[in-house]
Amino acid sequence: MNPERKSIHNYKFVEPALVVLRGLGARLDLTHKDAFKEMYGNLLGIMNIEVNVTAVHTLVQFYDPPLRCFTFQDYQLAPTLEEYSHILGIRIKNQVPYICTKELPEYRELAEALHMGKKEIKLNLKPKGGIHGFTSKFLVDKAITFAEAGSWTTFNAHLALLIYGIVLFPNMEEFVDLAAIQIFLTQNPIPTLLADTYYSIHVRTQKKKGIIVCCTPLLYRWFILHLPNEGPFIENKYNLKWSQRIMSLKAEDIPWYSRVYDGVKLILNCGDFHNVPLLGTKEGINYNLRLSLRQLGYPMMDKPDLESVEGFVLYEGVEEPELIKKIVKAWGSIRPQGRAEMGKKNSIAKEAYTSWVKSRVCEVLLPFPPEPSMNLQSLELENQPNSEMDELKKVIKTLEKENVDLKSKLAKISLEKETLKFNLNQKRDRVRQADDEVQTEVFKRLKVGDTLKGTYASLTTKKKQLAEAQY
Repeated sequence: MNPERKSIHNYKFVEPALVVLRGLGARLDLTHKDAFKEMYGNLLGIMNIEVNVTAVHTLVQFYDPPLRCFTFQDYQLAPTLEEYSHILGIRIKNQVPYICTKELPEYRELAEALHMGKKEIKLNLKPKGGIHGFTSKFLVDKAITFAEAGSWTTFNAHLALLIYGIVLFPNMEEFVDLAAIQIFLTQNPIPTLLADTYYSIHVRTQKKKGIIVCCTPLLYRWFILHLPNEGPFIENKYNLKWSQRIMSLKAEDIPWYSRVYDGVKLILNCGDFHNVPLLGTKEGINYNLRLSLRQLGYPMMDKPDLESVEGFVLYEGVEEPELIKKIVKAWGSIRPQGRAEMGKKNSIAKEAYTSWVKSRVCEVLLPFPPEPSMNLQSLELENQPNSEMDELKKVIKTLEKENVDLKSKLAKISLEKETLKFNLNQKRDRVRQADDEVQTEVFKRLKVGDTLKGTYASLTTKKKQLAEAQY
């Protein structure tokens, strides 16, 4: 008899078209890429991630709604503010995060950020589906103009805004909406990104269907960083499903410790909240860093107390102004904690915690059956004839390289197409302007001719009258 398992559900993920954006990014040389990274973080890196949607879809099946984490066989994983901050290379500002509003930003502020005139911004900041924003075509055309003029600071600003609207905070196709614009102006996207991740996964898994709207490349990158990057887990990626690969992993297989977080202080709670409240582009939700301390180098000692993982969800369209005020106030008094407050780093898990996770598994159930240890599978495969497998791996590697090359060529061709289209439109505008100038000049000359004819006729009449008067 098979043990009881959690049901598996199908979800879709936002997969924005990135060919043109990648083409724009390819215009930057090393110096200008460094300037971009210093100003806007690792947005180019996130934009260029090739997401394995199957991996992300498999991850979501392990979501544990009450705890806001992913519960596996004997361990848990959950994305954190600190990890998102590290991946994007953008620090978390000690200030109130984005608050959803329909108010337009000041044209002056936007003009300064994008190096454009207020009039041009006013003309192009238009509504779509009841939400104001810029079309991606407008911003791409402007970016191409600035690149051809060698205005790289301005080019970088437009490319960054495009990545905010199309990759980080996707909402509508080929449209950078008001929320993305406002978060871009604050340069503090991390809390909102994490809020959108948790909220969308939480709501969709409760409804058991729908599109998960968040920055999928960021979620995928976060997940991959917690999986083995060498050995049997990587070697078997072609002959095992993602569900099998994940279910073959135990806590001892996860690369927990990373020195990149050695000096990082953690946001464990805010204000009167026992955990971390988050406001997204349309909603709010909390998350529990205490369940993720091992990911940042600290030990997992015991099960969490119920108070520290108490949850709330601020659903889209539901008015809860008092809760929003409380969250805003809480973010005004965060107190990050480091080694002095947290103690020694060693990434261990005590038996009390591991036993609690296993009991949690019995309660929430896992979506897939357990698999033998990946190391044992590797030994079995080594004892089998593998010439065909080796040959297949070589073919797959060749095809993957060809795929990368083709995507690179496609990005270049698409950008060239956009550039040619842009230049053609400019030439058409210049032709129209020249036609208008010619017509204006012709009209002026005709008017002068008519005036001269009238003057000549008047002189002729007066001359005739003068001649008659002499007689």
